[in-house]
Amino acid sequence: MSHVFMSSTSYLSFMVLIFLMNLCFAVALPLLKQAIGYAPPLLVVSARMILGGLLVGMLGKISGECVVPMRQWNWKLLVSTACVAMYMVCVGEAIALEYMSATRASLIWALLPCITATIGWIGYGQSLRRKQVCSIFLGTIGMIVLVMGSAPLGDLFTISCSSVDALMLGAVIAAGWAYFLISRVIEEGYGILQSNALIMLLGGVMSFVTWLVFYDFTAAASILWWPFIGYSAMVAVIVNVIGLSLQNFLIVRYPIAFLALSSCITPMTSSVIGVYVLGEAWRAEYTIAATCIMLGLLLFYYEELQKLYKGVYA
Repeated sequence: MSHVFMSSTSYLSFMVLIFLMNLCFAVALPLLKQAIGYAPPLLVVSARMILGGLLVGMLGKISGECVVPMRQWNWKLLVSTACVAMYMVCVGEAIALEYMSATRASLIWALLPCITATIGWIGYGQSLRRKQVCSIFLGTIGMIVLVMGSAPLGDLFTISCSSVDALMLGAVIAAGWAYFLISRVIEEGYGILQSNALIMLLGGVMSFVTWLVFYDFTAAASILWWPFIGYSAMVAVIVNVIGLSLQNFLIVRYPIAFLALSSCITPMTSSVIGVYVLGEAWRAEYTIAATCIMLGLLLFYYEELQKLYKGVYA
């Protein structure tokens, strides 16, 4: 992307959109944690994605957004993007949240910028500077501290904390990969709302089919439908409709690396909500891990922050 000078007005607008996007994502983990308390994770993901996809599709219809005709859809790209960006990310996240706190999950999500850049280096030929390599090392140390401070979470399915951490980390890796896939979908001419709606609906259908195959329907009586519907609807509107639409809008206008940097707002805000709203405990290893990860982020994007400060955006 070429260098773009940002006026004070455009800079302010950019920062407002960044803040709103990450605020939407920040409330996702606490809301999902609540929803999963009333229904199975796969059902929560299905409801969130299908409802969100329908709402975004309706919004696109009302706004008159130019769309790619169905006969020209690249099904391979759309299905692979939905599988990674919605199914792998949201299903992995929801299942892991059943066994870990939103605060702990938020700290793992803070690794997203480093993971995104690493994927760009490995899979897309993007370069990494020495400071960025050092920051990835710091982020890895933070993740190791989280795992070393873990204790088993009970005997339900004999899932230990380390395997849950791995599942959440897998969801974050998929989210980093999703940035590049979504960018390609939009580059092929799909509208922001159209691409969002298609990817959400496909991801929701995948989740729903998985739930039908593996769910024990004798336990259906334990589902509290109204709280589940309420929390799922809130997540769908706040995250899927508003948050993801803002993300796709920004992806085509600013570098993916800087958008990933801005995502550090999300885990820190989610951690605050987890501790002060949900009453989750803040453990000693969280402080060490958060310090390592935040220092790594500052080091990783030192030059980008300097460019933004000088008004030059690369």
